[in-house]
Amino acid sequence: MTTKISADHARELARAFREVSVQLGNYRFNNWNTLTPKKRQELEDLEWTLLNYSSDLITLAVGLTLDDSKASLDRIQKATTQAKEAIETIKNIKKAIIIAGAVMKLGAAIVTKNPGMIDSAVDDIFSALTSDNDAQ
Repeated sequence: MTTKISADHARELARAFREVSVQLGNYRFNNWNTLTPKKRQELEDLEWTLLNYSSDLITLAVGLTLDDSKASLDRIQKATTQAKEAIETIKNIKKAIIIAGAVMKLGAAIVTKNPGMIDSAVDDIFSALTSDNDAQ
């Protein structure tokens, strides 16, 4: 069974990507004094990329067909929601960057309408959320 992303679903995805972007910005400013300039820039770059994907998702994701057995819309929404929540509370910069990178990969997969890459990116988000990255 397959599902096409509707305009309403695309707006929900766009909102989720914007929320992850906002959380990255909050993380960057809340941890400003403990981050190196390079890490601050890396987070800002990820933040802007996700914000741009948020804008693109509304027009580019509509009509994308998803295989419900793999990258279902519910699974994508769950992954982005959990990523936003993790970044909101995370203390580990490396893990924050890994999670944001996985969300960025998902955004790229959606805007390029690549269902196989979407499934892989969702898996990457869940993997990043559950991994134990102790290094700062």
